[in-house]
Amino acid sequence: HFYQNHGYYFAYFKSPDFEFSEEKGIEWITIFLEMVEGRQFFVSQIEIRGENKVFSESEIMSQFKPSRGELLVPDYIKDSINFLQDEYGERGYIHIRIKSDLDFDREGGKVNILLQIEEFPQVSIGKIRIEGNELSQERIFKHAFTLKEGDIFDIKEAREGWRRLYNLGFFENVEIEPIAVSSSIVDLLIKVKEIEREGQF
Repeated sequence: HFYQNHGYYFAYFKSPDFEFSEEKGIEWITIFLEMVEGRQFFVSQIEIRGENKVFSESEIMSQFKPSRGELLVPDYIKDSINFLQDEYGERGYIHIRIKSDLDFDREGGKVNILLQIEEFPQVSIGKIRIEGNELSQERIFKHAFTLKEGDIFDIKEAREGWRRLYNLGFFENVEIEPIAVSSSIVDLLIKVKEIEREGQF
């Protein structure tokens, strides 16, 4: 993993050798590891395939790492895809699929990154249901959770609503579960477990 994130994508260890010895009644094992680094790879091209109507190619490229000419770092690719999925999710495209394939030129030390993007319909919120609030009034949820029925689903706002509910200090557990009603509508189930409250006068 360390080598891959420094451009040596095909680096590997050969089978280890062992040497056994004994000294002063103690048995010792010496382990010999041979590392094969291989070539270091750089990005020669990034190609986008499929649908990308929500964001233009230039917008996607500006957010994607590694860029053309840079060292191939697989972790950067994963982080970029996660970032793009969140960007789509903030606009209601929570079913977005983004895959990456790597096309290597082993002789030249170059790699093409192929991005396959599948956009699905934008998702709106149908109904919002709350479970587990035996003592907490519903107005608390309406104040902390700003997404409303009929809104475009915003994954960032949903996470922020979860954070606000949890930080109220009334609940020991908060879960937000999207339930698909159709390809473009999800209901939200907010499940909470209230903290046991004790009072003394």
